[in-house]
Amino acid sequence: MLQPQRSLRPYISISSSSSPNPNPNPRDTISRFQSNPTTITNNDQFNPPSSSSSSSFSSSSSRSLKNPTNFTHNYLIAISLIPSALFLLDLGGSTVSATLIVGLMISYILDSLNFKPASFFSVWFSLIFAQFSFFLTASPSLYSTFNNSITLTILASFLCAHTTFLIGIWSSLQFKFLLLENPSIVAALERLLFACLPITASSIFTWAAVSAVGINNSAYYLMAFSCFFYWLYSIPRLSSFKINHHARFHGGQAPKDSFVLGPLESCIHTLYLLFLYASTRGALWWVSDNAAHIQSIRVVNGFVALVFVVIALEIRVVFHSFGRYIQVPPPLNYVLVTITMLGGAAAGGAYSMGMVSDALSSVAFTTSAIVVSAAGAVVVGYPVLVSGY
Repeated sequence: MLQPQRSLRPYISISSSSSPNPNPNPRDTISRFQSNPTTITNNDQFNPPSSSSSSSFSSSSSRSLKNPTNFTHNYLIAISLIPSALFLLDLGGSTVSATLIVGLMISYILDSLNFKPASFFSVWFSLIFAQFSFFLTASPSLYSTFNNSITLTILASFLCAHTTFLIGIWSSLQFKFLLLENPSIVAALERLLFACLPITASSIFTWAAVSAVGINNSAYYLMAFSCFFYWLYSIPRLSSFKINHHARFHGGQAPKDSFVLGPLESCIHTLYLLFLYASTRGALWWVSDNAAHIQSIRVVNGFVALVFVVIALEIRVVFHSFGRYIQVPPPLNYVLVTITMLGGAAAGGAYSMGMVSDALSSVAFTTSAIVVSAAGAVVVGYPVLVSGY
């Protein structure tokens, strides 16, 4: 018998017979190896990874999508979608309720039998058939409610269908197999929920309030619900699926890519909440009875908001993303870009508010248009005007 070598090779005995078996039984070889395990000396022990490699691995893994076990924002979504679902069931009547109950019972039975994908599709088919039933049963009542207006009926039906779609997305996030197998998809579904609910939920809640107490104060209801759902969904919140929440954030702040919403959705929500066009259609009637005061308030508020929006666009969009196209050196480039953007926006706002109505205002509008065009030409490098630079 040969002694085993200092390696991780299995122990194989060599028989002294004259006719050795050229193809030994693998099970015998494994059993011999298990019965005579080789020892590993201190020099042959496994060396753990260095601290730098482990830290780099943890930092890279903390920035990637994780495999969660549940959706952590259920209570936020339930605040808006459960009352909305009850309101839609009340509009749809018994037919929609019966269709949905039968479909959900089938989904529950499939889930109890551990048919998770079948239960998932059963939920979606239940919502689809319930929505078709809603179109068939509730469309005539909606048409009569909105004074035989086809446009309002179509918009209301689309709002109901969109709410049903959001309910389906929320239901999908309750299936753990979907969370574990498709982390990127569920992250997109979570983002879609938070992006749509501030506008959809405020519309549904305002509709329900108007149906209950009348339309006289509907504007205030919409304003209150919009502010509430903006605070509920648009304030930055950590995603359930984008990042490991136990990671150490630099400076004590969460990285921006770990939030549910991105810059585009946040911008749309803010503009929706601060919609200034309503002030030009009598929305400030409660401030004063003097039309001149109302006009001055509109002009001042609009100009202040315009300055902030233009400065934000210059810093974040123009100089950040299109700085390489600006052919004028600083600090003159900041001045010319501000003249171009702020002057153009001010001229457009004045024209839309009806302030260009006489000869003097027309001359001022034409002059501002020429100055803005010339400044824009210099910024982008018009050959004749920038030949001296």
